[in-house]
Amino acid sequence: MTRDMSDETIEDKSGDTNADCPCKQYIAGARIICCENCKVWYHIVCVKLGGLSKVAIESIEHYECPFCIVSAGVLLPPEHHELNNTDYQHLKQAVTSTIKETIKNELSCIMEKTKVDFVTESSKAVRTYVDVVKTEVKTAIEQKPSTQLVKDTVRQIDADAMERVKRECNVIINHVPENPTNGHDSRESDVNFLTSVCGMRRDEIISCFRAGKIKSEEAPAAPRPLVVKLETKDSAMYWCDNGRGYRVTDESDDEKKKHFWINQDLCRADREAQFFLREERRRRVAEKAKAAHQS
Repeated sequence: MTRDMSDETIEDKSGDTNADCPCKQYIAGARIICCENCKVWYHIVCVKLGGLSKVAIESIEHYECPFCIVSAGVLLPPEHHELNNTDYQHLKQAVTSTIKETIKNELSCIMEKTKVDFVTESSKAVRTYVDVVKTEVKTAIEQKPSTQLVKDTVRQIDADAMERVKRECNVIINHVPENPTNGHDSRESDVNFLTSVCGMRRDEIISCFRAGKIKSEEAPAAPRPLVVKLETKDSAMYWCDNGRGYRVTDESDDEKKKHFWINQDLCRADREAQFFLREERRRRVAEKAKAAHQS
């Protein structure tokens, strides 16, 4: 049972307002709650319920004060509301430490369970790119007629073949510093990088450009990939080490050397195929390491 002191005051035998609470202080407009066991009225803040809303406090059907909870053992006599200030402070400290320890233990259990649930749900929610592609392919097979599916597949194969021919003389280099002017100076700086750092000859470079668009001129973003069109397919395969990738080092700064990889410029289908191969290789390596650890 609770009530507001503004609605009705509670008086003890001496006639002092709010005197039932062991704090022996008058708090204007304070909300109070009655213990069902000892029938003593307490300030909400004195029994550490100040953080609860009015609705939450009014929903309490049976309230026992901290003194009654402690006196259920052998710590206190029934007349706990007659304690002097010193005894009250000692009791308050003991009850507070007990409550804090209980809350700490309960929170540890709750946090551990929450962490496990979060990791489990996150593992279910996170899907790899392979899963997405498999789902898209499965949906396409189920929704499209077989004749249409065959036509789309043949069309995509032809498009991939044309894209391979278009890119067969290209190589691509990532993380190359980009000149923000995006004009003749920018292309000239890229050509200088290719000749001075990578060691390419100017006569074998047909053209070079940056893949993608500049998202924002204000916020500096990561440099766009540098695509280089070379004179022949053999030249492109030479510089990407036959598709394995070739590493070059910028030694202009002795203190901090930078490494760049020259890779083959692949179409989307070939990039996805390489991604699948890497994922399969990682899976096999992980299984092999797990088996070795168990043995």
